[in-house]
Amino acid sequence: MRHYSYTRLGLFEICPRAYKLKYIDRVPEAPSDALIIGRLVHEIIAEYDRHLLANNLETDITVLPEITHRVFYREPNQLGSNRLPEIEAIMETFAQSHIFHPALTVGIEEQIKIQLTPDITFWGVLDLLEIDGTTATIVDYKTDWAVRSQAEVEKDFQLQVYAWAVTKEYPQVDTFKARLEFVRHAVIREVEIDAAAVAKTEAKLLGLIDQVEKECEFAPRPGAGCSWCSYVEMCPALKNLNGQIICKSQEDAVRIAGELALLEKQVADRKEALKQWCTVNGMVEANGLAWGFYPTISKSIEDPRRFAEIVSGLGDDPYNYLTVDGRKAKKLWNKPEVAAALEAISVDKSYTTFTSRKLKGGEV
Repeated sequence: MRHYSYTRLGLFEICPRAYKLKYIDRVPEAPSDALIIGRLVHEIIAEYDRHLLANNLETDITVLPEITHRVFYREPNQLGSNRLPEIEAIMETFAQSHIFHPALTVGIEEQIKIQLTPDITFWGVLDLLEIDGTTATIVDYKTDWAVRSQAEVEKDFQLQVYAWAVTKEYPQVDTFKARLEFVRHAVIREVEIDAAAVAKTEAKLLGLIDQVEKECEFAPRPGAGCSWCSYVEMCPALKNLNGQIICKSQEDAVRIAGELALLEKQVADRKEALKQWCTVNGMVEANGLAWGFYPTISKSIEDPRRFAEIVSGLGDDPYNYLTVDGRKAKKLWNKPEVAAALEAISVDKSYTTFTSRKLKGGEV
């Protein structure tokens, strides 16, 4: 009997050599701090959700500190006690946005086993599963520092796999929602999963499995995955990376961050010099790029009332074109009598940006 999961297939797509080392050769790997923290947070949330389910509660943040400490110290986890405050902070942020629905919950850390073929099984674990009639909501907790955009979430094949797995266990479901909770930031992304896409998922999975089982070389695939791969030091491609930067340790990260500060200054100086040259001499082309000044056409309307009158006069609804600038309205959220009403009609568009900031007093 052969066993597969989305994690296994995902690793194969990232790097066949890493897949072979992990799942075929079974070379032991030392889990990173990030992986350990992710597992701990998932265990804490599962215990917290089970507590809410057992007591028919939507929230109960008073028990989170006790659960966090118990899970953290329950067994050796290779993390020092100095990392406990980080996990406590994650859980405190998580509690701000997490509302549990006891009446709808049918599974917490639910493991689903699917017999794909007589000799192939597929395993999946759902962090939280809610079912309301024929609608399933699949919740996946993420401890990533980066928050994915809505567009990225909508294209995530893993969510289709989750929805497909639900249909195998709960065939009455025909409507699917997936909710990603980025627990470090209290940001939630929710998407509806098209039933037609779900219907095609099994064929895609079987296609991926067929690729794995036909693979003979398991050639390494250098790329972004090298930064977190546990096997990079034994990778035959390491000597052929042609200067590719690999960040595998805190020392590597500090060194690269320092190099970036210098490189970004050099880039900024060169852009300014090129900008001055283009100001006088016009566009310059190099390596398939054309550097120069490109116009950006942008117009604003300063009189929204007059705009509404004109659009209405054309037989259209002006509200189809109007939006509220969240930055200007931000101060309204500080008024308790207004905040609750605005929250009911607001859309969370929070996101993370990878950048650097100057330190103030030793903190970002």
